[in-house]
Parts: sequence; structure tokens; C-alpha cells
Amino acid sequence: LVDSNIVLARPTEAAPETLAEGLIGEGVLVLPFGPYLRLVTHHGFTDVDADTTLTAFGVVLERVGR
Repeated sequence: LVDSNIVLARPTEAAPETLAEGLIGEGVLVLPFGPYLRLVTHHGFTDVDADTTLTAFGVVLERVGR
């Protein structure tokens, strides 16, 4: 097992590019990476940051009609 600060999420209900655009609009910087979304955290990433990111995912997924 390798520790990493990179998270790959594979969306099933919308194209990665569509979700990335929406997430960036919500202030979450992500990159489409093939069939995935690539997110990278840093040493100062907090529980509040995680909650904010998950909330943004919910908003965007609701908007694109998951």
C-alpha cells in the first residue's frame, strides 16, 4: 500500500469534463484524467475542506441530473 495525496474518482453518471467544470465553478479544483477526476490534497487539508468538497460534489451532481 502506498500513501498518496492523489484521489481518483470515476464518475458513472456524467462525463468527467462536465463534473470538473461544475466543481471548478464551486471552487473545487479538479482535472479530468481519462475516465476519472483527479483531486490532489495538501498537508493543510482539513475535515472542513473535505466536507466542503463533498458538498460541492452533491451540488454539481444534483445540477447535472445524476
